Amino acid sequence: MERARCWTCLAFEQQFHYRVFFAYMRLREQEIRNLMWISECVAQNQKSRIHDSVIYMF
Repeated sequence: MERARCWTCLAFEQQFHYRVFFAYMRLREQEIRNLMWISECVAQNQKSRIHDSVIYMF
């Protein structure tokens, strides 16, 4: 997972190519997964577990 995150972030460092679109979509998907995890933790009153599975992008 760490390797994929690093690759996705580095895709924006190069010149224009289609990988940028793919990387953008991957980052958006991860953002949605993070938001779902946080909302589930809050709904179940497990606020102490929020940082367990959140993946920080940058």
